[in-house]
Amino acid sequence: MSRLLCRSHPLLGWLKLEGRDYQSTLDKLIEERDREDNPENSGPAPAFIDWVWSQQLPVLAQRPFYRQQIMDAIDAKQERINVLERQIKQVAGCLQEEASLIAIERLRLLEVLDGAEHDGGGA
Repeated sequence: MSRLLCRSHPLLGWLKLEGRDYQSTLDKLIEERDREDNPENSGPAPAFIDWVWSQQLPVLAQRPFYRQQIMDAIDAKQERINVLERQIKQVAGCLQEEASLIAIERLRLLEVLDGAEHDGGGA
């Protein structure tokens, strides 16, 4: 089977499934959707999500084609975490600087009021 015919997993879009694996995944998705008794649920049924993580993925991970994709996804997710953490630090730093400037200005305003009271200043 050519790996060029792979399709994205309906829940884990980064995971490319070979034909028969894709079909069985789609069958399970539909089966759990039809079994779902919550008409307000949007997206995959919770039972399908549980099945993917607890049953399907551990079995697929035993096969080299899928194991490599999982390892690549782990690396990509770590890269994304690193980028987000850098962005958080940058934003947090800016916010801390802004808070410090506001605190300084607040203290200066308090000093102005305190000085005005000692000068007997009133309107």
